[in-house]
Amino acid sequence: MFWPPTGPPVDRVHVKHAAAMPHAARVDAIWITVDRSGSVWVGNNRVVLSQISQQIHLRLDEGSERKIYLNVDERARYGLVWAVLKEVRSSGVEDIAFLVLSRTS
Repeated sequence: MFWPPTGPPVDRVHVKHAAAMPHAARVDAIWITVDRSGSVWVGNNRVVLSQISQQIHLRLDEGSERKIYLNVDERARYGLVWAVLKEVRSSGVEDIAFLVLSRTS
């Protein structure tokens, strides 16, 4: 298990077949967090939806991997998560991973 290098804590979804994502722990990994209150964060920066693409491009210009790690609270609204995904795709990045926890039973 790893913890986000940035962003607020969230209660992640638990799944049976979680895959390890060691690159998510890199200092330059691009994390987008959606918390239960509906706030969206790119790294430590709280943003509005229209700023997501710009924030992604800033990090890509600094040499970050062309992959987005979505750190979504299990109680976040589906419509907001969908809107975040739409903004991520508009940035041109198509490699997107959801960070989840492995269910133990």
